[in-house]
Amino acid sequence: MTTQSTLITLEDSKIQCRIELCMSDDDVLLLQYINSAHRWIESYLDRNVYLDSVPEDDTNGIVADDTIRQACRCLVTIYYDKRDGANLDYIRELIENYRNIGV
Repeated sequence: MTTQSTLITLEDSKIQCRIELCMSDDDVLLLQYINSAHRWIESYLDRNVYLDSVPEDDTNGIVADDTIRQACRCLVTIYYDKRDGANLDYIRELIENYRNIGV
């Protein structure tokens, strides 16, 4: 799956994971988690997820809305330390409706 950018920023992920913004020790790890979460969402939805607009040649693509971005933040938290209590079933439920929109 191909995407145009990450769904959330490093700052978003730090806020979600309750990491001080000035701390940079885990930045590389968090960026990997952000990319992994984006890929997981695309794989689960079986469609490309874009930040701003869907290219004309991608008839199955979708623009990320707040719900999809929240799913990405939750996944990053799960990957980082699972402190929010969310699990993959919650993420699936959160974005299930996007699997067949516009198909």
